[in-house]
Amino acid sequence: MRYQIALVPLVLLATAAQADPITENCLTLASAEACACATEMVSTALPPNELAFYAGATGIAAEAQASGANLIEAWNIATDEMAQKAGIGQNAATAQLNRAGQAHRDAIDSCNGG
Repeated sequence: MRYQIALVPLVLLATAAQADPITENCLTLASAEACACATEMVSTALPPNELAFYAGATGIAAEAQASGANLIEAWNIATDEMAQKAGIGQNAATAQLNRAGQAHRDAIDSCNGG
């Protein structure tokens, strides 16, 4: 029991840290204020497991782009890697990321006054 309690803060820290790639991804589309708003909105709109999956993929895609991949290549790399990590198929990973991405875009639009 003592070990379970000790793990809870680690899970919460990991979830909080994973929100950063989501905000960074948004900054190419909107202001820092709108992106902070959108990250908060998407964080409450998505179940924790989907948010973590999206944050992980967003971070991987950003790293791939920084290494020279174009946007499509970067997201393909991220989708493949996250599918492997989660032990799910490519189609399931794509569908999950599409849902999360749409929720994020909707949040960005809402926070931008649109």
